[in-house]
Amino acid sequence: MGELLSCDRYQVYAMGQLSPLSYSVLSQLYQPIIGAKAYGLYLYLYSEVDVMKMLSIESNHSRISSYTALSLHQVKENMKKLEAIGLVKSYIRYESEMTKYLYELLMPMSPQQFFQNDLLNVLLYRTLGSLEYDKTRFLFRLPEINLNGYDEVTANFEEVFFIDETSTEGSQILKYKGNYRKEESKAPVMDYPLDLFYRQLQELQVRRKWITPAVETKVKQLGLAYHISGQQMAQLVYDAIDHQRINLDILAKKVRDYNDLESPRSFTRIYHQQPINFSSSEQADNAKSRHIQQLETWSPYKLIEKKQGGKPVRRDLAIIEKLMVDLNLEPGVVNVLLELTWSQNDERISRDFVESIGATWKRKNIHTVEQAMQEAKNYIRYKNKNNQDITPEWFKDQQAEKKLQAVKEDQHLEENDISDEELRALLKSI
Repeated sequence: MGELLSCDRYQVYAMGQLSPLSYSVLSQLYQPIIGAKAYGLYLYLYSEVDVMKMLSIESNHSRISSYTALSLHQVKENMKKLEAIGLVKSYIRYESEMTKYLYELLMPMSPQQFFQNDLLNVLLYRTLGSLEYDKTRFLFRLPEINLNGYDEVTANFEEVFFIDETSTEGSQILKYKGNYRKEESKAPVMDYPLDLFYRQLQELQVRRKWITPAVETKVKQLGLAYHISGQQMAQLVYDAIDHQRINLDILAKKVRDYNDLESPRSFTRIYHQQPINFSSSEQADNAKSRHIQQLETWSPYKLIEKKQGGKPVRRDLAIIEKLMVDLNLEPGVVNVLLELTWSQNDERISRDFVESIGATWKRKNIHTVEQAMQEAKNYIRYKNKNNQDITPEWFKDQQAEKKLQAVKEDQHLEENDISDEELRALLKSI
C-alpha cells in the first residue's frame, strides 16, 4: 500500500456476515493482539458494507478519517495490521486522475480455529498473561455433553432426499451445491525463511515428502511465534520424526522445550537472596545453623556456581529461573530444592523433579529454608521406606547434628561461610 491521500477512492467488499460469535472473537481474541484502533477500523469498514450486496458504495479515504478519528497515516498503519492478521485483503488500481482501493473483509476464525493456530494462540497468551488467557479461553469453552447411554439416530442424506433426474427446469430439485457462498476465514500472513529450513533438512537427510502442507504450516506458525531460525527449526523437525513421519504433537513440545531452555532470556530472580522476613533469626554456633544461613544469604545462581565450579550452564539457569517465576518460590527454598535434586538425580538438575517437588511446596506455602528442609526430610523418609537412596546428611535428625559437630572441630571458618570439608560431611551420601 502506497501513501494514502484523502482523495483516494475505496470500496469495501465482505466475504460473509459477522455473527454474534464473530463479534466476540474479534473483541476478545483479535483485539488484544492488533489493538483497539485496528479493531475499530475493521468494524467501521464492515458497517459500510451493504448486507444484501456485500459491497459498499465508493467513497474517499477522508470519510474513514472523519468517522474513526484516525489520521490517514494511522489508517494505513492499522490496515496493515488487519492484513497481517488475516482479516483484510487490499487491492489497488491506478487510473489517470485517481487511485482506487478495494478492501476485502475476511471473516475471523472460529474460537476453535483460533486456539488451534499456534501463532495466534501464543501471541494471545503472551499479550494477556496466564491468568487472563485462561479466563478468556474459558469464555469460549464448549460444554461437554455426556453421550453415555445414547445411540445416534441422525438421518443421512440418502435417507431423506431424492434427486429427481427427470425434473424440468424451474421445478424442485436438490443440487450438490448451495446458492450461498461459503464465508472465508484466512490465517495470518506468515513470512518465514523456509529456504533455510529446507536447506538444513537436506543436510539432515530428511525426506522432502515428509514435509506435508500441514507440517509446513505448523513450522511457519511455531517458528514465528517462538522466533526460531529456519536452521534450528529443521533440527527440531528432525527430532520429531516418528515412524517415518513428522509427529506434530512431538514437534510442538520440542519447540516449547527449546524456547524454555535455549532461547535468549534475561535472568533476574535467580540472583535474588532470601528475603529478611522469611529468614531465620536463630544465630546458633553450629554447622547446621551456619548452613541454613548460607542457603539464605546465597542466591541460587551462586549456589549453582559453587556446585559446578564455574559459570553455571544456561540450561540449569533457565530451569531454575522459570521455576522461580512460575511458582514464585523464595530463593532459600529453591536452594534447598537444588541440594535435594542433586542428591536424588546423580548431581544433575532434573527439570521434572524440581517442577514436581516445587509445585508441591508451593501448594504447602513453604517460604523458609527450615520449612523446606523439613519437607525434604519427609520426602527422603518416604522414598527410603523400601529402598536406600542418596540422601543429604542434614536430612537426618539426631545423627546429623553429631556429624556436623564433629566436622566443626579444628575448622577455621569465615563468618558467613562453610569449609569444603564441612560441606562434604554435610552432603555426604549414604
